[in-house]
Amino acid sequence: MTASFAESAVRTSGLTDAQLEELNRELLAELRRLTPGYPLGARRHDIRTDSRIRLILEALKRIRAGVYGTCLMCQRPIAFDRLSVIPETKTCVRCS
Repeated sequence: MTASFAESAVRTSGLTDAQLEELNRELLAELRRLTPGYPLGARRHDIRTDSRIRLILEALKRIRAGVYGTCLMCQRPIAFDRLSVIPETKTCVRCS
């Protein structure tokens, strides 16, 4: 039996399905807020906004890959409390 993205993410990050779904919704909502009514790349943003958009897209890719919520530096789980504040973060508090 093949594990779903949510199931594989729970194994690697310790996030529950509900937490993962909540963070995915937050990332998508923030992406929509930063790019209202425009396809990505069709509108110019300032450097800071472009950087944030890239981070959000990378986080969404990590969700699909089942590795979201795992620190890219030490491979330990990133606490839900940290992800709920900065859902696009790539690292845990220790490695940031």
